[in-house]
Amino acid sequence: MKKILFFSFSLFILQQLSAQFRFDLKSYKTVFWEDFCRELQRQNDPLLLDVRSMGEYSDTSVMAGMNI
Repeated sequence: MKKILFFSFSLFILQQLSAQFRFDLKSYKTVFWEDFCRELQRQNDPLLLDVRSMGEYSDTSVMAGMNI
């Protein structure tokens, strides 16, 4: 009985942990450079706001792709 209860509880916890990521992709989407540049050219007075922290801004990773 204890094993069944533990297993059921474990499944419930796993479901709750994965549920927080269920709707993540609905708020954000990947924007490609070409689309971004096209959108900036289309706007009359675009505002580009950099919200990176100082640590993110001065990141000097060896992998250039990680310096975004």
